Amino acid sequence: MRVTCNFSLTEYTGGISRYKQHQFGIVGNVTPCTKTLEEVNLILRESEENRLAKVNSISAEVHEDDERANLQEIAKDGKWEKAC
Repeated sequence: MRVTCNFSLTEYTGGISRYKQHQFGIVGNVTPCTKTLEEVNLILRESEENRLAKVNSISAEVHEDDERANLQEIAKDGKWEKAC
């Protein structure tokens, strides 16, 4: 997959992860973009933080559901005393 930065016109292979690193100025696999406007960078960072918050929230819900299911299974099987 090829991605091109709209600001510096730098082209990257490897997908959106490298593009985000370039756009957010994360040094490592790519060179940081020096032409992104600061207000655009702030909008992009806020959007990414919101996305990550949703992902973490969903992950936490799934984990809680798994724990609840495990406890119900233990109680149903009569193994509660053994598990405690």
